[in-house]
Amino acid sequence: MPQATAAPSTVDLQPLRDLLAAWPELKPRNLIAVLQRAQDIYGYLPMEALDLIADTMRISEARVYGVATFYSQFRLKPQGEHVIQVCNGTACNVKGADDLVGELVAVLGIQPGDTTPDGRVSLEKVNCVGACGVAPAIVVDGEVHGRMTAKTVGKLARKLLVAPKAARVRKPTVLEVPPGRTFLERCCDKCQTRPGTPCPNFLLCRLEGVSCHEDEHCRAFREELRQRAEHNAPECMATALLCKGLTCDASDEPGVYKTFLAELKKRGLSGKVDLVETGCQGLCEVGPIVQIFPLEAFYCRVKAADVAEIIDKHIVGGEIVERLLYAPGHVTEASIPFYNKQVRRVLSNTGKIDPENIDEYIARGGYKALYQALKEMTPEQVIAQITAAGLRGRGGGGFPTGKKWAITRAQSETPRHLVCNADEGDPGAFMDRSLLEGDPHRVLEGMLIAAHAIGAEHAFVYCRAEYPLAIRRLEVALAQARLYGLVGPNILGTGKSLSIEIVQGAGAFVCGEETAMISSIEGKRGMARNKPPYPAQHGFARHPTCVNNVETFANVPLIVAKGVDWFRGVGTESNAGTKIFSLSGKIKNTGLVEVPMGITLKELLHEIGGGAPTGSTIKGAQTGGPSGGCIPADRMDATVDYESLRRLGGMMGSGGLVVTDSATCMVNFAKFFLTFTQHESCGKCIPCREGTKRMLEILERITDGKGKMADLDELRHLAHVIARTSACGLGASAPSPVVSTLRYFEDEYLSHIRDNRCLAGVCRSLLTYHILDNCRGCGLCERACPVPCITGEKGKLYSIDNTRCTKCGECHRVCPFGAVART
Repeated sequence: MPQATAAPSTVDLQPLRDLLAAWPELKPRNLIAVLQRAQDIYGYLPMEALDLIADTMRISEARVYGVATFYSQFRLKPQGEHVIQVCNGTACNVKGADDLVGELVAVLGIQPGDTTPDGRVSLEKVNCVGACGVAPAIVVDGEVHGRMTAKTVGKLARKLLVAPKAARVRKPTVLEVPPGRTFLERCCDKCQTRPGTPCPNFLLCRLEGVSCHEDEHCRAFREELRQRAEHNAPECMATALLCKGLTCDASDEPGVYKTFLAELKKRGLSGKVDLVETGCQGLCEVGPIVQIFPLEAFYCRVKAADVAEIIDKHIVGGEIVERLLYAPGHVTEASIPFYNKQVRRVLSNTGKIDPENIDEYIARGGYKALYQALKEMTPEQVIAQITAAGLRGRGGGGFPTGKKWAITRAQSETPRHLVCNADEGDPGAFMDRSLLEGDPHRVLEGMLIAAHAIGAEHAFVYCRAEYPLAIRRLEVALAQARLYGLVGPNILGTGKSLSIEIVQGAGAFVCGEETAMISSIEGKRGMARNKPPYPAQHGFARHPTCVNNVETFANVPLIVAKGVDWFRGVGTESNAGTKIFSLSGKIKNTGLVEVPMGITLKELLHEIGGGAPTGSTIKGAQTGGPSGGCIPADRMDATVDYESLRRLGGMMGSGGLVVTDSATCMVNFAKFFLTFTQHESCGKCIPCREGTKRMLEILERITDGKGKMADLDELRHLAHVIARTSACGLGASAPSPVVSTLRYFEDEYLSHIRDNRCLAGVCRSLLTYHILDNCRGCGLCERACPVPCITGEKGKLYSIDNTRCTKCGECHRVCPFGAVART
């Protein structure tokens, strides 16, 4: 009997063959990176491509397919010409992401996960994209848009339905690194340095605080660096700091930078104003932000149309543009209440320097701590200093950093490895993203010092692929650091070496857990491993591996440079230093803040955050993301430290702080987190995989009005078992949002079960829609109703038949007069 022949492939595999042939080191641990590049080529991962990758890399087809289906970033079917992704992170969820989805479904005629029949537009719901400060946010063809409404997304979707076909953008194979504006443009004749390369002697002299040659060249150079560090660029009229953090960039006001260039050129001022695109400047709520020196004016919500006035009035005329200030009389950043109680140490450079210019970091004292550690301190002395400072891991658990380093160094097996956890998968968190976007060299310097302390010669930065700007700036910083001899062999002539590799995650929340992250770095599914042994004993490639997060590393250079007493000068005895938080959700001042440990939640949310928006009140604050708990408004006098938050049922986490208000249903809020953690479970252990599923089913029953009193006891029992028996910390903490809402908001659970009523008016199954007397009789609600269950005559009062109503909410959404009420 003749065998059936396979259908010929319709996929051109030659570009993939070329990619694989050119790959410098094709090892199994490169699998995820190879899949990412393959998807860049085709827009998805065809089965033929997976087979070719398996054959070429000599990896089983089962493993390749298993990895491709584990990570949410990978797609096994083609997408539309345009892709709309609606962020469903915590901040976006509480600020109306579901309304955006409803509008897009109505306009496109498809559900999330589908593509329009003409192949024009695909619609997706995705986890947090890090634009929490301008929630709700969407991503369209890779570009983030914040502060969206149902009206604006509907308008955008209609445009895409008739837009021309989008050209596929492939990532460049070679990184274009912008040169520094000082070191790379000069050389010292006496050192005989090749033109166009940095003078290594000058770098050492800068770090040592002396001049290699007391000549005019060096003196002028040092003065230029000093002036640039003070925002007073030589031969310039002014310095303009333009916030290029993701949240300002996503504020739907493109073109500010380009408009500055055009308007300056028009006035003959090109080169007279130093334009610097910075990282996040903090107060995301009023972005885009532009700060102008001199006069230190802090301008808010700047549009391209405002640029000409800023140039003419401020830069040329020396007069403040009052209408763009935060408030009348609040000219400088320091005058704005949002910044008053902050202690910006780790964030001291973020928003103040060009993150793609290593010279500006060095001009502000950068890499001096590394020089000091390598030249003057033994590894044991570095560990002792970090231990004495009391630095605790800023990634969530608060484990003593010095102790972790000491354990790693004590291992006799070599080589040892270092990992920077920049995954930051918590919905509502954007601290690590902002640090990498705004001050990547501080993180690299902290890693270099840590590598010296533990004796590592190879390090990884594991960063979310959803953070393209952070990755770009980290790549630039790393390339510049290699060029300056700060990364690589024989660092600063000390004989010490460190190679650093950037690994992009592919979309898996569980990879924030250190053992799952290590599995992902090894090119595998991100499955958590049982502990002990801990990564410090048995990590990457079975070697001792130290894992710390971005903010932890960023604290290290400060401790080495300024000392233990300085670091412990703020905070509490057991919680020294500062902590960075991202404020988002139902709060006036969304943004990035750095405060002393021990500050109260009330100070953080009301005095810095500004409290709830007008017309609402704060109900609670979710700390620690999906692994944390919701702390109610009547407990806001609690101090922000690891132990205090844990006693309240929350946790520090990485620093995400999402505020809820009176319009938030806490049962639905808990269900949101359980939906997230259940979906993101790696599936390895039964308690997490099955236990969270059972808890989610119970919550769905309750929000559908089918709950029973016995369900509450069952939820508590399941939460207890999951917390005690899950294989990793993420699974163990998954029930925390349910436990905390049951503890503080049990009345809302009881209302759902006993009264079939959602007190916040959120849960669809428990809502009743009715038309008020102010109905104008326009008929929009009748036309929008899909059942239909709305009847009436033009110009008269319409009515809803609630026996047929599906509670879709379309009538409430389309009514322009607020005449459709829901209770």
